Amino acid sequence: MNRLLSGVTAALLLSGGALAEGVRVVVDVAPIHSMVARVMQNVAEPTLLIRAGDSPHDFALRPSAAQSLQDVDVVFWLGHMLTPSLEDTLATVATHAQSVELSEVPGTTVLEFRQEAVFGEDHHDDEHEDAHDDHHDDHAHEGVDPHMWLDPDNAAIWLTEIADTLQKADPKNADIYAANAAVAKSEYSELSLEIDALLSPLKAEQFVVFHDAYQYFENRFHLEATGAIVLSDGRAPSAARLNEVRDEIMHQGVTCVFSEPQFDPRMVQAVAGMANTAELDPMGVEITSGPDLYPTLIRNLAMAISSCLRNH
Repeated sequence: MNRLLSGVTAALLLSGGALAEGVRVVVDVAPIHSMVARVMQNVAEPTLLIRAGDSPHDFALRPSAAQSLQDVDVVFWLGHMLTPSLEDTLATVATHAQSVELSEVPGTTVLEFRQEAVFGEDHHDDEHEDAHDDHHDDHAHEGVDPHMWLDPDNAAIWLTEIADTLQKADPKNADIYAANAAVAKSEYSELSLEIDALLSPLKAEQFVVFHDAYQYFENRFHLEATGAIVLSDGRAPSAARLNEVRDEIMHQGVTCVFSEPQFDPRMVQAVAGMANTAELDPMGVEITSGPDLYPTLIRNLAMAISSCLRNH
């Protein structure tokens, strides 16, 4: 909790000069912040609430940090499924701010969490029933998968919502917001076409991800991960789950196993066997925040997947 206090306070103070004369905007996580920053380019800089490397799942705002949000005009956030603590905070602290929950924007693609360590496994033959009993808690995270930004089509829809919201909050800069959003949508569309061409030959390749954060990316670009090492919310897996993933990698010809920069890669190394390994960064932890973070993040995912799957 202390981390959020220091992060919000420092960010608002440091960016106060840039925001003082324009609309005051706070955004929850770096990928969403990048979209908002792109729409606000040449007007003001939004404040990033949750810094790179901090988990949004357990991030909480201390009551003593309330003053930091009281004067904000607009808060853009993905939704309660990613940052559960923000819902009550915004309702009680940012009482004068407009709260825009992007996961609720009409047209947004929304997917449910996958429940198994090996995706598409609803059957689990009799010999696996004991293992199922051993790690039933591994499948307890149900509901909506919050990693919606990994589908650029969702991002394009959100750009329109972001621009519309900012135009109403700051009418004098409405034309700039509209123009920035239009250019960004075109850029995101071109990026998607680029990635379609890069990944289309790899649809049949099998890969395992560190945690189940990528199905929006898979869905948009017609890939299908074989499984995930840890739970969707990042909780540590059971020994039974690790064994299940290791067996799948060994017996199903999995080409690549992906780690993430926030987590110890030794867990990946323990299950990878002869498969290639590489790193994916779904939050943009290793990318400088700002307007370019989102397209860089999406392109980096595509390049890492392509390179690893082709190298076999």
